[in-house]
Parts: sequence; structure tokens; C-alpha cells
Amino acid sequence: MPGRSLTWLVLAVLALVFLLTGGSAVLAKVNGLPQKVEGAVASGGGAEGQSASQISSAEFAEAGVGTSSASLRSLVGKPEAKDEHEVEGLRLECWYYGAGSKTGAYQFCFQNGRLRSKFSYP
Repeated sequence: MPGRSLTWLVLAVLALVFLLTGGSAVLAKVNGLPQKVEGAVASGGGAEGQSASQISSAEFAEAGVGTSSASLRSLVGKPEAKDEHEVEGLRLECWYYGAGSKTGAYQFCFQNGRLRSKFSYP
């Protein structure tokens, strides 16, 4: 069967090319992935994992206008960043969190210790 021997020859050549172009290094890295993932999960993600200041879309939705800053802090934890502004006598404090399951950010702004507005940035 000439067709079958040609198939084996093509497969052998492809395997040889794969090995000669660094295929063994790729396989070694792929084989180590489960241990790296397990280590990252066990250590809480480290510098490259999910930030502790990321929240879910459900947590964002749960925070209602009028919620106290203390209640929000206990619900979602410490924000990644904060800022305060005073504009025409209006003093606002805004907190920022990463969007845990996607790229983006959440902003919560307080006036007199109560949630006044919240925004989602995709």
C-alpha cells in the first residue's frame, strides 16, 4: 500500500522537524504547566495572579446607592486605589476595583460616607 507508507513518511518527517526546531523544549514547558498552575492557586496567585482588589460583577451589582462606605468595604474589601476631590463645595471620595472576570474597572463614589454613584468601565 503505497499511500500508507507515504503517510508514515510524512509523519516521520514532521516529527523530525518538530524535534529539530525546539519541540522538546516546548513539550518540557507544557508538561510543567499543571504544577505551575497548582502552585499559583495554592499561593493565592502571587504577583502574577488575580489582585485581591478585584471584584465580581455580582458584587458590583449588590452595592446599592446609599450603602455606607464601611458596608461596601466589608462586602468587597480594600480598593486598589482611592482618590478624593472637592468641586464647588461637593466633597467626593472614589474607590476603584478591578473587574475580576474581565478586563475593566469599577468605580464607587461616596458623599458624606454614603455611596452616591457607581460606574463600570469595560
